[in-house]
Amino acid sequence: MAAAASVDSRQPVGETDGDDDSALEENEDNEIIDPCLTDEGTDENISQGIPLETIVNMHRPVSYIENMEEIQSKDFIFMISPFKYDPLHPERKPTANCIQNRRSNLSDVDHVLMPYSKFNVTKNKRSIWAFNREALIILKTMCDNHTATFNDFKDTIRKCMHSHCELGSLEQLINEVYSNEERGHFMSIVLSNICNRALDVDKICGQSPPLLCSGSNRSVTMSQEQVASLLACSVFCLYPMRSEQKAKNQYRNFPNPNFNLLYKSGHPRKIQKLKCIFHYFRRVTENMPTGVITIQRVVLPKAYFPRWSEVKTDLCDLHLTTGKKIEDIPSVLQIDFANKYIVSKVHQSQKSSRKINRFIITWLDRAG
Repeated sequence: MAAAASVDSRQPVGETDGDDDSALEENEDNEIIDPCLTDEGTDENISQGIPLETIVNMHRPVSYIENMEEIQSKDFIFMISPFKYDPLHPERKPTANCIQNRRSNLSDVDHVLMPYSKFNVTKNKRSIWAFNREALIILKTMCDNHTATFNDFKDTIRKCMHSHCELGSLEQLINEVYSNEERGHFMSIVLSNICNRALDVDKICGQSPPLLCSGSNRSVTMSQEQVASLLACSVFCLYPMRSEQKAKNQYRNFPNPNFNLLYKSGHPRKIQKLKCIFHYFRRVTENMPTGVITIQRVVLPKAYFPRWSEVKTDLCDLHLTTGKKIEDIPSVLQIDFANKYIVSKVHQSQKSSRKINRFIITWLDRAG
């Protein structure tokens, strides 16, 4: 089901408060079903409002985008050196910024606590990153020697998490859903490349990514290679203080970047999400894209919030159809609403078709 609208102003981004892990696990298999849709498509093809083409053609002119070196605002964070795509040299890649992780203490919640952070240590002040690197190197060696099994993959994840986590969906995908050929390719080639991306995260992402906190107008720009490296860390659940109970207060408004909840036994759609993620790694490690991704949070100041009870303005032009999916509508921006009263539960459940579509559009746009 798809809807498109003519947007004339920025809309406020509502604050979303994350539930605790137990609530997530309790509700993670709840499925939100569109009554208009079945496995074969729509029961009824509905099309209302003005023609879609009218809306798409209404805002054709592309606004001017400043070059990176011209942007001086501290609210625009760049994890790469100034970069501009050159069609004559498509092989030219963005260069990571050499700024080292400036996180000064554990109470800094404006930046991601990276796996290689000097604060990621045991109670005895020993580096957890050194321990995790050793586990990844051992797994990569087994992959390269074509001897790695799912149990080796599982043991590495548990070592990196320092806990005996349940991985039922992941095991089902690799041992039951994948064919022998697919399993062999994943365990020998794809998994080895994921290990490489995770092992090199301190070189590829030497700058700790900022967290786009609720109520802030900020953006972060990074290369697609940096995205792949960050996601590789998610595969092995390397982000510290994000999967444990003690993370509830410090990061309660942010989703857990580690994949431990996705790996747990649950709805069969979890397996499809994992297939999508591992297919992404297969594509980007075969031919790493050289594009740049910008993620921006835009918030309307409270002084400009509309007084809905007093508003007399008509709704903007709207087109509603059940005959198209949102990913099948070209030449339009896609807006993800973040209002806690409307869709926060959809995102927290990790079960929305829009979420996997957002993953595809954001991370795989130029993967192949």
